[in-house]
Amino acid sequence: MIGNGLPGHARTAARIAAYLLVTTATTIGIQLLVIPVAGLPVQVTGWLYLAVAGPVVVALTWWFRVRCERAPWRDIGLTGAGARRAVVHVLTGTGAGTFTVGLALAAHVWAGYVVVTGTHVVNPRPLTVTDGWPVVTGGPVWLLPILAVGALGLALATGVVEEVQYRGYVLAAAGARLPLWAAAAISGLLFTLPHLMINPLAAVQRWLIVPLLLGVAFVALRVASGALWLPIGFHAGFNWAHWQLFPGGPFPGWLGSEPGPERLSAGSDPVLVGVLAGLLGLVLFTTRRRIRWRDPQPF
Repeated sequence: MIGNGLPGHARTAARIAAYLLVTTATTIGIQLLVIPVAGLPVQVTGWLYLAVAGPVVVALTWWFRVRCERAPWRDIGLTGAGARRAVVHVLTGTGAGTFTVGLALAAHVWAGYVVVTGTHVVNPRPLTVTDGWPVVTGGPVWLLPILAVGALGLALATGVVEEVQYRGYVLAAAGARLPLWAAAAISGLLFTLPHLMINPLAAVQRWLIVPLLLGVAFVALRVASGALWLPIGFHAGFNWAHWQLFPGGPFPGWLGSEPGPERLSAGSDPVLVGVLAGLLGLVLFTTRRRIRWRDPQPF
């Protein structure tokens, strides 16, 4: 099996690296096969991606965790919560993630970094291609709710895949030998790598600090709630609301908006960082009695 014969920490690192390589390559392959299928817009194929990528990543995670490590599956955080509690946690997390983005947008508007120009702007080219994916980017107002539901499918898919990867497998594997704070740091740093690869020239605070803050908050939510469903919902709600509300996103949203004056918009990222830092502080404060950061394997 993977890493057999290596000392403890090296074996864990080898398994985490192999797991992330396999699951990330698999999800990229699924994206290339599923999302552009038949030229359908991503608002439709996002749900198809969720239906395919979710079970595949869970199955790969089970194989690495149970077959390779001979470790308990319950530590991943997908079992034990019960169906009703899982649904409540996903809905609660989605609402909290959406509220957080709404709060960040309000702060941006108040500070002048974003100017709201209207409720919806019809695009003369309703179907465009973004990063190789067909995307519906315009149309009548009545189409907006349908597109929003479609975008939610892709947001949920991202939440499921990335939370199972980083707050599921990586956190459980690292947390078996390291204190929770160290496992959380490893999980958070690895979580930032795909974001840095998306745009390595972007501002560090946007693609390093923001995912790291969210990653630590997701760890706290996962450990305090005893399952992955709350961070999955928060992750999905955060992505969905960001796509729908902020300017320059890949999907048409509910608001027509644009960046503020260049002298302001160039420094807008600290607003989002500040909101997320406040969120992280609130999460850590409210969960302080339920999380033992100095102990390994707290699940």
